[in-house]
Amino acid sequence: MFFLAACAAAGSVSAATFKVGDTVQDTCDFATIQEAIDAAAANGAVEDQILVANTGSYADQVLWIGDASLVIEGGYDSCQHLSPAPAADIGGNGVDTVLRIAPVEATKQYVTLYGLRLHGGGTFGVYGTSGGGIYVTNNVTLTIGNTSVDGNAAASGGGIHIDGDIGAPVVELDAGTQIHDNRAQYHGGGVYLEAGQLRIEADEVRIDHNRADDAGGGIASFGGAVFVGSFGTVAARYDATGASVSNNTAGAIGGGIFLSGSFAALIANELIVDSNISEVTGAGIAAIANATVSMARDYPGGLVLQCPSGRQCSRISNNRLGAVHGTVGGAITLKSGAFANIAQTVVRDNVALDGSVAFVDSATLFFEGVLATGNQSFDMPNETGAMIRTQFLDAAKKADVRIAYSTFAGNLRQTSTQNVAAIDVIAQQNTQLSVYSSAFQDTYYPITTYGAYTDDCVVNGPGGKDAYGTHTRFAAPATSLFNNAAAGDYRLRRESPLNDYCDASAFVASFRDLTLTPRCHDDPGKGNGYGVCDAGAYESDQIFGDGLQ
Repeated sequence: MFFLAACAAAGSVSAATFKVGDTVQDTCDFATIQEAIDAAAANGAVEDQILVANTGSYADQVLWIGDASLVIEGGYDSCQHLSPAPAADIGGNGVDTVLRIAPVEATKQYVTLYGLRLHGGGTFGVYGTSGGGIYVTNNVTLTIGNTSVDGNAAASGGGIHIDGDIGAPVVELDAGTQIHDNRAQYHGGGVYLEAGQLRIEADEVRIDHNRADDAGGGIASFGGAVFVGSFGTVAARYDATGASVSNNTAGAIGGGIFLSGSFAALIANELIVDSNISEVTGAGIAAIANATVSMARDYPGGLVLQCPSGRQCSRISNNRLGAVHGTVGGAITLKSGAFANIAQTVVRDNVALDGSVAFVDSATLFFEGVLATGNQSFDMPNETGAMIRTQFLDAAKKADVRIAYSTFAGNLRQTSTQNVAAIDVIAQQNTQLSVYSSAFQDTYYPITTYGAYTDDCVVNGPGGKDAYGTHTRFAAPATSLFNNAAAGDYRLRRESPLNDYCDASAFVASFRDLTLTPRCHDDPGKGNGYGVCDAGAYESDQIFGDGLQ
C-alpha cells in the first residue's frame, strides 16, 4: 500500500504510525482522525502516518492540520488486519470544510491523502466560504491519490480551494483521484486557485460533473498555474489514460477550465477537456486578462507519461453552448490579452453559435498539429457562425491567429434550412492572421478576412482563395486529401496531395504530428511538390502508402 512506501521514504525512527478506528472492538489507537492528527503534531517535525480503518465512523468531520507533515491513508478493513478495503468514508457536517490544512509557520509541510472519500462539506450560498472539501494554504505540498472529493459546496472552490495569499501551496492529484459533483456559487466548482499550483497526473485523474454558477465549472484559476502531465522521477510510460476535465458546467464562462490574470496558466500534456457546458462563453476552456494556455502531447523532458494515440488524450471535444445570440467559443475562448498555444490536439464535436473551435477577442491563438473536425456553428439573421472568429475594439489590441500543420475538415454550420460545410476562419479587419502547411476541406472559401493575411503551402481541396490573402504555394486539387474523410479518418495516403507537399522555409514545426510521427521525413514512393514536409495535422507514416488499407 501507499503508506508503506511513504514510511520507507521518511527514513526516521522517530516517525510514528497512528491507527484510527473502533477502539473498543479493534486494536486502534484513536477513535477520531483529529485525535491522531493532534498526536502527530505533538510528535515533532517528522512525517507521521495515520491509518484510517473502516471499523470507525467518520461523519460530521471538521478536520484541521496545522504545523505537521502527515500521510493519512484509508482503505483498510481494521487496525488489526490492515487488509485492503474500500476507501475510508469521511463525511462533513454540511457547513464547514471537511479538511483544512493551514500551518502557521512558513516551514514547508508535506501532507498526503490516500484511499479516502471526503464529501458533504462546506456551505453553498454563503459569501466568503471557500473549499467545501479541502482548503490548503501556506507552504504546503498536498498529494492526493486514489481519493474522491465529492458532493461538497462553497462560495468558491466547491471541492478544493488552493489559497495562495500566504506562501506557495501545491496540490498534486495522482492516479485514482476524482474531484466530482461539487458546487461553487462563484468560481471553481471542482478546484479554485487564487495562486499556487495544481498538478494533475495525466493518468486516471478525473475532474468531472462539478458546477460553478459563474466561472470555471471544473477548475478556476485567478493567478495559479495548472500543470497536467508527469511529475517527479518516473520511467517513461506509453499506456497512460490521460487526465480528464469533463461534464462540468459554468453559469457564465469556462465550463471546463477558467483562467484569469497574467499569473494564471494551464500547461498540459495529455489532457482531455470533454462535454463541458457554459451558458455564455468558453464551454471547454476560457482564458482572459493575459492568462496562458498550452496543450501538447510532446513532453519537454524525459518525464513522459504518454497515452496511446487512439485515445486522443490531447483533446477538446463535445463542449457545448446553446444556439443563442452571444454564445461564443465552444472549445476555447480567449479575451483581453490571453495567449494559447494548442499543439498535437484534436478539437472535435464542439458546439457554439459562433467560434465553435475558438473565439479570439484581443488575444492570441497559435494552432500547430491540430485536427479540427465535426464542430458545429449556427447562422442567425445577420450572423454567420464560423469555426474560428476574431474580433477586437482597439486596433492596438488586435487579434493574432497562427495556424500551422493543421487540418480543418468535416466541420458544419447550420443555416435556416440545413447543415452546410463550415467557414473555418472569419477574421476581423487587421487581424494578424498567418496560415502555414495546413489543409482545409470545408466550405469553398474556408477563410474570410477583411484585411491582408499570409498563407504558405495551404491545400484547399477543392476551393478558392480569399481575395485579401498573400498566397504562396497554394493548391486546390480535385483529388481526395485524406485516407477516408467520410469515416473521419484524416490520415494520408501516399497519393494525397498533402504528402511531401512543402518545405520548412516559411515555418519550422516545433512538434511532431498528432500520432507523434516526426515532421518532414521523405516518403520515397512519392514525388515531392515543394519539399518533403506534409501539410495538415498528420505526417504520412507510409502505412497507407499503397492505398489499399
